[in-house]
Amino acid sequence: MKNQYCTVLFLFLALCYSGASFGQDNRENTIELYFDKMVNLSAVRLNIFLQDKTEKLSKLSFDGTSKDGHTWLFHYPDSIYERIYIMTLTEPIKNDSIEKIITFTKIQNGDTLKTGSVVFARKTSKPTKLRYIETEITPHVFCYDEITGKQSFKTRYDNIYMLEDTDDRELEASLNCMYYCYSMFDLSTEDYASLLKSYISLTEDYPDSQRFISILSSTLSTYRTRGDIEEVFRRFSGAQQNSYFGKKVRKYLSTIHFENSLLPSSKTGKLEPIVEDTTKFTLVVFSASWCDPCHKLIPLLKELYKKSHTKLNMVYVSMDKPETVENWKALLKKEEIPWRSVLAADKINEVKLKYTVQAIPLLLLIKPNSIFEQIDIRRQNDLDKLCNMLGIANMKMDDK
Repeated sequence: MKNQYCTVLFLFLALCYSGASFGQDNRENTIELYFDKMVNLSAVRLNIFLQDKTEKLSKLSFDGTSKDGHTWLFHYPDSIYERIYIMTLTEPIKNDSIEKIITFTKIQNGDTLKTGSVVFARKTSKPTKLRYIETEITPHVFCYDEITGKQSFKTRYDNIYMLEDTDDRELEASLNCMYYCYSMFDLSTEDYASLLKSYISLTEDYPDSQRFISILSSTLSTYRTRGDIEEVFRRFSGAQQNSYFGKKVRKYLSTIHFENSLLPSSKTGKLEPIVEDTTKFTLVVFSASWCDPCHKLIPLLKELYKKSHTKLNMVYVSMDKPETVENWKALLKKEEIPWRSVLAADKINEVKLKYTVQAIPLLLLIKPNSIFEQIDIRRQNDLDKLCNMLGIANMKMDDK
């Protein structure tokens, strides 16, 4: 179950990234893979997911070449490397009902590591040798194309290859990244401290990993404190700390003041600042009509509002797209929400980037001096901290 959870999460994160122009650099990088045999694959294509300023999905694809059917070469522009988030290998088929992919596996300390979402090193001195293990066939796999919005079900052929010999540390890091669900926390995580310790240890093992730093930059809001992020971040090499993804982490850690934005009111459509009164505490709640965890938070938010509205302003920032905004308005009416609500709608990507909205619900507590911190009132410690800060009686989550 752990690997399935990580796979879904990593694929979701991959779909949040996009490609941009290659620039003027004509240098190429080459990936060289040696397969002992090719099974169920007539050709192989390298797919690359990039991250750029627009955060829209774009998949760049490069067909591999082979003279003997064993050694395959894949060429792509070096200028895109620092923005690479995920690479996959698939067969370039036109059949909409079939998908054929290559998955890498490795036995490490008695554990079987496996993933099809990787990053290859920028340069290697020898080809990576792969040995065919088996093909797993999974019928009726749900697929969603973020570019076209098309939904479909496919039969997936998962061609699994054992990593036999390589000097590609980035590929090895990718296998460890998936197996250990690197930098992945959720609310139900009871062993947060031990997971944090393991992520620190993994980063020390792979301090130069682009795969690791890119995942960290995409999961910042899952950490409980900035200090926890810093503990992981400082284990990266200087090169990665100053890389494309490293700079994103640096920016997040250095941004302590809330920068206000004007967004349309859910009621009137007129532009309003997210934070109306900068002399009071404000709890900014990023939510959406389609988010079940957000809905489950409503009773607790109502109780908090009832006890603290004279000291704490609350405001929803809806992350609904224009086509679901009416669903959001219907939810506000149904739940009789008493606090303000503004719409990200046409500015969703801008809002995501500006406030690092990587998952919802996301709660930001803005103090009167504009310094803000992420808070999660679903955790009793955070709820107690907020109540103490506001000078109100502590609330118990068990009552909600």
